[in-house]
Amino acid sequence: MTVTEGGRAIRQPHHVAKTTPCTPFGGPPEIAVDHSDSPFHGRVYLAFTDHTYGRCQIMLSWSDDGEEWASPLPVDDPRIPLDSAGPNAFMPDIAVNRDGVVGITWLDRREDPLNQEFRQRFTASLDGGESVLPSVAVSEAAHTYARAEGEREGYAGLGAVPGPSDGSRWIAIITGGAHRTYEEVGDYVGMMVAADGRFHPVWVDNRTGVAQLYTAPVEVAGTARTRAEWNADLGRNVTDSVAVLVNTSTFDAASCTFDVSVDLLNRWSEPLDLPLTVKVEQMFSQIGVPRSQGPIDGLGRPEWIVGEGGVLPRDSYVTYETRIVLDECATLEGKAAVYRHDIDARMSGTPVAGYVGQKILAMRVSIFERKP
Repeated sequence: MTVTEGGRAIRQPHHVAKTTPCTPFGGPPEIAVDHSDSPFHGRVYLAFTDHTYGRCQIMLSWSDDGEEWASPLPVDDPRIPLDSAGPNAFMPDIAVNRDGVVGITWLDRREDPLNQEFRQRFTASLDGGESVLPSVAVSEAAHTYARAEGEREGYAGLGAVPGPSDGSRWIAIITGGAHRTYEEVGDYVGMMVAADGRFHPVWVDNRTGVAQLYTAPVEVAGTARTRAEWNADLGRNVTDSVAVLVNTSTFDAASCTFDVSVDLLNRWSEPLDLPLTVKVEQMFSQIGVPRSQGPIDGLGRPEWIVGEGGVLPRDSYVTYETRIVLDECATLEGKAAVYRHDIDARMSGTPVAGYVGQKILAMRVSIFERKP
């Protein structure tokens, strides 16, 4: 719901997203507002958890008026699980810095096949929540859990206490007893953003044998810009005038690499100036975390420079070959390859979502004719 007129009026609540609760508890939703001078000033961001697609995921949505909300974007990036046990991501927190950069942090269990140990991870959005950068681990060590199932462990918790709005802010870390099983841990985490723009997530782990509070500064290079601003130097967007055709593809299961050759076919009525610039806006896989070999831009988008100059006449094509590496790779065997094809939120709404079988790779690209 939206509160207006200095708290004197409350608007009718509006639906943000349909979710399935995480079991065990995935953490409460967290909200942040952009108070910077970025193009997204006043935008409201919401980070929350969802178990709709077989594991607990971290989702991001945003609104400029509190009424219409963007479709949720999954921001944690592990591959699809081999079974329904995870890997779970939980306890999100979110903040916006002075440059309009959105920082999101959470506890992540992708490194533990038993889906118990967790590590603090972080990602950021530099385009108003339209996309996020590949996540990075913040904590150097995972919180381990060697106790018997159901046995409780004690550790310290923390909280953040905002101060009065008199031009100052108080930050307080509060330790206290907390006793949790491995399914109940993590609800004492937080993140602050400093005046210099750096993010400061705080978490608990037991790397020393004793559960203690840790924090580390996270600096995100760059400022928030709209997609149009990010693409301003690329030239004219000709995506609707170019057909993308896959002519050959080879997947090496041993190395988890994917070699693909694509043809860019000019469907426009006039020649296009070469080279063309292809930006990979999104890249998903159900058997690994895809990583393109080659240059990337400030949004983390792989960049392909296609052609060596000259022009591309109508109904002619130019070919580009690339290799995609799938990190954290694992193939699905037997029946899993069939029934797992539709439970990854990142695939939902893409043209490949309806195909039965393993989605080795799905990419959404934009194509630009470079400026003269």
